[in-house]
Amino acid sequence: MRGGYTGGKSSSKPDYLFEASFEVCNKVGGIYTVVSTKAKYMKELYGENYYAIGPYFKDKARIEFEEIELEGWSDEVIKQAVKNLSKKGIKCHCGKWNVPGNVNAILVDYSSLIDAKNEIKRKLWESFKIDSLRAGWDFEEPMLWSYAVGMLIEEISKKLKDSNKTCVLHMHEWLSAFALLYLKMKKADMENIGSVFTTHATMLGRAYAHSNPNFHEEIEEGLRKGKRIDESLAYKFCIEAKHQTEKKAAYLVDVFTTVSEVTADECEYILGKRPDIILPNGIDADDLHYPELLSHMHILLKRKVMNFLRGYFGPYYQINTENSRIIFISGRYEFKNKGIDIFIKALGRVNEKLKAEGETTDYFAFLLIPSATAGEREDVLENISLFRGMQNYVDELLKEMKVEILDRIATKRTLSWNSFLKEIMPEEKISQLRKLSLSFQSRDGNAPLCPFNLAYEESKDAIMNVLKENNLLNRKEDKIKVVFYPAYLSLSDRLLCMDYRSFLLASSAGIFPSYYEPWGYTPLEAALLGVLAVTTDLTGYGQFLIKNGKIKIEDDSNGIFVLKRKGRNEEEIVESLAKEIYKILKYSKEDIGIRKQRAYMIAKLSDWRKMVKYYLEAHKKALEKATKR
Repeated sequence: MRGGYTGGKSSSKPDYLFEASFEVCNKVGGIYTVVSTKAKYMKELYGENYYAIGPYFKDKARIEFEEIELEGWSDEVIKQAVKNLSKKGIKCHCGKWNVPGNVNAILVDYSSLIDAKNEIKRKLWESFKIDSLRAGWDFEEPMLWSYAVGMLIEEISKKLKDSNKTCVLHMHEWLSAFALLYLKMKKADMENIGSVFTTHATMLGRAYAHSNPNFHEEIEEGLRKGKRIDESLAYKFCIEAKHQTEKKAAYLVDVFTTVSEVTADECEYILGKRPDIILPNGIDADDLHYPELLSHMHILLKRKVMNFLRGYFGPYYQINTENSRIIFISGRYEFKNKGIDIFIKALGRVNEKLKAEGETTDYFAFLLIPSATAGEREDVLENISLFRGMQNYVDELLKEMKVEILDRIATKRTLSWNSFLKEIMPEEKISQLRKLSLSFQSRDGNAPLCPFNLAYEESKDAIMNVLKENNLLNRKEDKIKVVFYPAYLSLSDRLLCMDYRSFLLASSAGIFPSYYEPWGYTPLEAALLGVLAVTTDLTGYGQFLIKNGKIKIEDDSNGIFVLKRKGRNEEEIVESLAKEIYKILKYSKEDIGIRKQRAYMIAKLSDWRKMVKYYLEAHKKALEKATKR
């Protein structure tokens, strides 16, 4: 596979770095993770001259952002630029982003440009032939924001030039590319402004991969023959404006970048330009924990998830959780791209194998895939509430028993167990326990596959349909019990009552058999917490591991398993994944412990301190090109 530009000596770094993303102080997806975890390392490079730029949303800013009055801002360049922009009707909020590093942030309020959106779209067509006639608010909103960011950078560059200083504007995704297009339209003096544009996944690639079972093969063949994608497909998927914006930015920017070799090939085939440099994603190494602590947290949090499962399945039948394991898949609801289809089919095979072997232990698979819901199911809420009530009642009884036993031992009173039990467990308490038990174990049929009411017809949900097709029905005899959890995990929800990180720690393995994944943070996040992970050779992270982690495809000894998808048919892929899941469920505690430690060590390869050098090189290269204009 051909690599992009990977570094080399160039000029000194810019005086200022402005990193623009629609996900600064606005968590939407994976780019938030990239920018927020990297921020403090950028601050180590640029000090207080590093600024993250995002959109101003009042409710999110209240949590993510600590605003500082402009008059109290020490940097005169920023202060004067913000004041000048306010005279044009664009208000900017300056302050600190509440992420590790507490970095400088500027949130741009673009609301004053809303009435001018059609005029801006007209200019984009006349200048760059970006066809936004059919584009709606999902295109217009980031367009207005990053257009305003361009206006801000224009004002900042004027002030920097007065003091003979330089800057780089680093833009993430098409959503921020209009800042560059604005500067080009205005023919701004950009001798002191270097520009970097990073696409984390092409818009057309993501859409096309979902409908094309030979997407990767088409790219490989196209590059070999010097062909490019049929761009009319962008109109077919109704994303022409986003695709055209992305492509134009790739050509106009000083340094075009992406996150993996996988996406570099995609960019070359779909955008017609190969990135200048690869910027692999990383993790905040300071967030690493000692394996011993992770093991302790796993025990505590697994107990909490198991209690949820007892409350979930208990009213229907007794589950056997001895030596049980929890596995999961998570991510956007991209049924094929994320490999959700492969995961479910593999689970079905493992379930049948375990039943045929006469397995007595129950294993649990969660599908943490957000979708539209109409709230929790009332019967599930009632079951969970009853179980927690029983749990609290038993906890109180045990406290009373503990006090009474200790008192008798301390006072050397004879322990006559028969009379003792009658004293601390009178008939009314036994009767109450009996009533709680009878009220809890009162459901007929099978436990539901999903604890939520979907906001649409269940028969139209791909996950529910494929679960049923593969006989994953949560019957008593099924050894793989499934929970489709279509809501974001949160400490404030009424069912699991835990955040995503805590759930990871409670689990044994995260299974991510993606077909299309430019990078793939989910297996990296899992490994970072000492959780076994499955990724594939079609993902950016999977290829990074093969190249840099010295991991062989389908070697299950390292805690991160790279599933071979390239060149295989579905039957072969499902069978291979089913074998790996079966192994994970059957590992001894010693075997799984060794692999968890190895997964943790492999995660450390992606330390931002190692990865950030590629960002610095991209910035230097951009500034070098700018100063030659």
